[in-house]
Amino acid sequence: MLHFGLALILAAPPQADGEPTRVCDAAVRSDELDYREFQRDAQLRLPQLSLREVGSEPDPACAGQLHAFVELRPRSAELPGRSGELSVILSDGRAWFRPVDAPPDQAARTLASTLANLLAAIEDDALAPDLEDVALPDAIVERAPSEDQDGDPSQTSDEVSSPEASGRNEEAAEPAASPQPIELGVRALGAGAIGVAPAPSLRGLGGGVGLDLRLASGLSVALDLRLLGQSRAPLGLLRTRVGLGVGYTYRAPRLFELPVIASFAVEPWTVREAGARVPLGAPPLLGAGLRVAPSVVVPTGPVALRVGLGLGLDASFEAAAGGRTPAIAVTEDEPAALRVGGLEFVVGLELGVWIPVARRRR
Repeated sequence: MLHFGLALILAAPPQADGEPTRVCDAAVRSDELDYREFQRDAQLRLPQLSLREVGSEPDPACAGQLHAFVELRPRSAELPGRSGELSVILSDGRAWFRPVDAPPDQAARTLASTLANLLAAIEDDALAPDLEDVALPDAIVERAPSEDQDGDPSQTSDEVSSPEASGRNEEAAEPAASPQPIELGVRALGAGAIGVAPAPSLRGLGGGVGLDLRLASGLSVALDLRLLGQSRAPLGLLRTRVGLGVGYTYRAPRLFELPVIASFAVEPWTVREAGARVPLGAPPLLGAGLRVAPSVVVPTGPVALRVGLGLGLDASFEAAAGGRTPAIAVTEDEPAALRVGGLEFVVGLELGVWIPVARRRR
């Protein structure tokens, strides 16, 4: 299992407007990764970056310049199918997170290439940060000489810059490195409705689309359009349900989420006979619903794919008709063959994608 981190001991003051971003000095901490091999591959791609092992002295020419904290999280249950995740935190509070996958014999080269490409995009100001204003670990906070003298006299400069101290600071900073974006979700769904009351029956099959907005707090807003149809020759029934909902989306680390959404809906419906619309003059149904959708979320670069099981309970009725649920007779033997509304259980498959539209500021 691979694990390595790059910690920069000095922090830079804010840059003047128009100045390019440039990372100057990097202290490398490596466990199972061969540091010399990584240094060779990285130095070829980053000739202007001063690379060193944690515990050695920083390049004096980099004092007061912009630094970064870079870490590779090793393979774990949270990162299936990957070698890890590369995290880059600049000393101005911006952060980026990228998945990394490489066989062990290609790890150093792949990590060096990923780091070089990411730093190049950052320095060209061509890549928006995944997170801003993150809490910085002590290892990348610049300290004035007087702070060391006025502080604990028993703590020497060797102890401050030791690998053990840097490791503790990196671990303390890790919670701040998890991105929590505001996301826009687009999903498609296939669904079927089963009537519970006033009479159990299949109420239609079909599908639809939905738009979701999830805030960093988990508060969610959903807009849904769903079409359901059923037929009893020679009649066919089409229901168009438009719903607006609000709720909460719980998300476990990277793999699982559970949206719980309560919604209000309007549902026009039409009947056709042999392909021609039957002029019933029926008012649309009004209703409410509750939807839960346990889902698996798979990050794929800047977006995340989502696959879920949609489960819902809907209630709808004709408000202008005293709350009745319409039933359409096909023959005298089937006086309520096609029924609309009532209490219905909805089940279906949801496929979607989450797109970050903003990042929570900390």
